[in-house]
Amino acid sequence: MRLLSLALLSSVGLAAVLEGIELPDTIESGGHQLLLNGLGLREFLFIDIYVGGLYLPARTTDERVAIEPDVPKRLELHFVHRVGVEDMRRSIDDAIEKNPAAGAAIAGHLGRLSGALEAMAPGDVVVFDYLPDRGTRILVKGELKDTVEGVPFMQGLWALYVGPAPPTRNLKRGLLGG
Repeated sequence: MRLLSLALLSSVGLAAVLEGIELPDTIESGGHQLLLNGLGLREFLFIDIYVGGLYLPARTTDERVAIEPDVPKRLELHFVHRVGVEDMRRSIDDAIEKNPAAGAAIAGHLGRLSGALEAMAPGDVVVFDYLPDRGTRILVKGELKDTVEGVPFMQGLWALYVGPAPPTRNLKRGLLGG
């Protein structure tokens, strides 16, 4: 059963839960406090693949506000199904094909993004953590794989998930708090 619920977590605050994945309502990233904007489920052929969590400085339902500002933000992908590295890369390629503007923004760094990816198992996490003064840090299974500088890369990457043609409408709706 797909259930998004809020549960009280001691003095830390609220947490959101989706498909058994629980994310805190607030996190700290690079000295900045970010709020959980929403959780979304990525499915493929009726199989749950990952739960995505989007963190922003302020909550929004507007995709442009989630993508465009040069502010700290984080996107977490918590895997609930095994996914091979080639499937991960193909998913990025498919997303770029559906989002040509986003693809153009990340094209110069696509090899770095693709090279950072690994096969994922249930419980593994990919984190895209953007800090304006550092760039987009790509963490896979808790290990920093690369940091890609520049606002265009961050905007292109975020657009793949919450832009006009996301992997699924349900994922985008959840990440944008809908």
